[in-house]
Amino acid sequence: MLIAYAWGLMAALIWMVGPAGGGGYWKDMALHALAIGFVMTMVIAHVCMIVPSITRRPMPFHPVLKLDLALVQAGLVLRLLGTIQSLTGLWQSGDLVSILGLLSLMASVFLLTVRSEGVLERKRYLRMHGASASSSPSERPLAWSGWLPDRHRKAVMGVSTAVTALILLAFSLIAVGLPGGLASPLGGAQSEANAGAGQKAAATGSGAMVVPTGRTRRVDVRVSGMSFSPSTIRVNAGDRLVVDFSNTGDQRHDLVFASGQGTGVLPHGGHARVDLGVITASTGGWCSLPGHRQMGMVLTITAAGGAARTAGQSWEPVGNAAVPIAAQAKKFAGSVQPFDAGLPALKPAPDGLRSCTLVIRECREPLAPGLTRMVWSYDDGDDPRGGKGDTRPMSPGPVLRGRVGDTFHMTIRNEGSMSHSIDFHAGPALPERMMRPIEPGQSLEYTFKADHAGIWMYHCSSEPMALHIANGMFGAVVVDDGTLPAVDAEYVLTQSELYLGGDGDGADPGKLAAMRPDLMAFNGRPYQYDAHPLTAPAGGRVRLWLLNAGPNLPLSFHLIGAQFDTVWSEGRYLITQPGRTDAQLAAPATGSPASKALALQPAQGGFVEVTIAQPGRYPFVTPARLELATYRLEVWRLDYI
Repeated sequence: MLIAYAWGLMAALIWMVGPAGGGGYWKDMALHALAIGFVMTMVIAHVCMIVPSITRRPMPFHPVLKLDLALVQAGLVLRLLGTIQSLTGLWQSGDLVSILGLLSLMASVFLLTVRSEGVLERKRYLRMHGASASSSPSERPLAWSGWLPDRHRKAVMGVSTAVTALILLAFSLIAVGLPGGLASPLGGAQSEANAGAGQKAAATGSGAMVVPTGRTRRVDVRVSGMSFSPSTIRVNAGDRLVVDFSNTGDQRHDLVFASGQGTGVLPHGGHARVDLGVITASTGGWCSLPGHRQMGMVLTITAAGGAARTAGQSWEPVGNAAVPIAAQAKKFAGSVQPFDAGLPALKPAPDGLRSCTLVIRECREPLAPGLTRMVWSYDDGDDPRGGKGDTRPMSPGPVLRGRVGDTFHMTIRNEGSMSHSIDFHAGPALPERMMRPIEPGQSLEYTFKADHAGIWMYHCSSEPMALHIANGMFGAVVVDDGTLPAVDAEYVLTQSELYLGGDGDGADPGKLAAMRPDLMAFNGRPYQYDAHPLTAPAGGRVRLWLLNAGPNLPLSFHLIGAQFDTVWSEGRYLITQPGRTDAQLAAPATGSPASKALALQPAQGGFVEVTIAQPGRYPFVTPARLELATYRLEVWRLDYI
């Protein structure tokens, strides 16, 4: 009884302290400790009282019952050790030992009940005549008396022994011979088996027949970073598989299987169950959110004794591209509105506070006739894009402008379908607070102080970060210190790379990882400033703010047919004319320093200034990918009047 109480206490502690409610081996331990450890041990302890009350025959205690108890306890210990260590053979052996112990208990109870009167008479005789009486077999009383005639007792005893031996042999063969043995795998018992599964057979992709075993395997799958835990499930062919998925990550995820079943997109803390039915071949699943599968969110299901893979199913990343030729992209760019590249005017900021609302959107955007791509963007809450008749590109986000010392109070509202976030490079912020995931339908208040001048990037920082940026989640913040001289035209140009997937899809993660873009774009749309040239007066001075949003390749920005007399990059002047007046800057002296290009790594920014006296069309290019220069690189032209 003390052993039974110990198992009962263990089961109670597991249910109260351990995560038994989440399934897995904790639930397995709790159920076995309660069902076998407590209940069966308590039954064995009281068997000498229970059986006589049912059969109306005495049943004396016999030391063989201790052996039965020891077998049951040893099997339970082996089961729990095998479960914790994930050793299939160990917990199957434990189940076999427990079953043998229970069958041995049944046989012992039967034999002791049948021979009860004889055993009791024998004990009484020994107490009366002493132990020496056992030396003379002829003087011993008959071991059998009571309810059976003498001529049938030996036959009954022989049949009982034979039946018991056959039962033990049958259970042994089943436990050893069938795939998976008698035990249900981690996470649950044998339950909810498909009706009639034992009478049907399923064909694998190789043509072999897999007979449903009638067993159910339950597995808890959780999210750990950007991967599933466990990442591999091993199941015996013919077993039914039920997956309990819990999103323990910090953003939205789902789990889609090659069979087409799935959990749907779940927020942090969400839970869903998927019944995959009888597993006949190896298969798998993945997170279908863009880029998550390529980051490692893949689940492999291996079927022991089944086909290598179910016919027609694949869970590996598949690339698909639809890339327009230059003529198509240029023609389309001429038929729609361009992104306004002009530097926004500096608005009044009472007490240096600037407030703005950015709205996260996910939408399909035309790229060429009959071809679209998925764009994720930060839209201006005060000037939303994408309305009727509005053909401006949805990316990049609006250009924000301020002065050194200004405080920016940003409201970020997520109207998309997945978790997003934001990171402003223009000011310091606590990442775990300001850059945390924003769930769909939720908002984030982000405040930072612009202490330094420059052009700064803002972007989504949710994993995979490069994919979120490649899909359009970036923008620029221009902060100046008020010392820059006035110019005749001032523009903001943000370069980005396009890794095109299939028609209507987002960026291709495989191309992104290989750093092989299909197109380069300024301000989100290829060739838009070839069709809609930027303008400046002849002889006027132009300042071009430049930001490389990447996410992968460097920017080498230069103006064909002209030179930059002022170059500023990452907080310092590379070339300038110190001490000159605005009038002198408009016409730099011959022989003064100049540059042909401004080189920027991803997330870096700067500006260049140039004065061109002769009217004409001057292309802007970036030779980051010379092999694309003939028709896939963005070409900007300034049309000087």
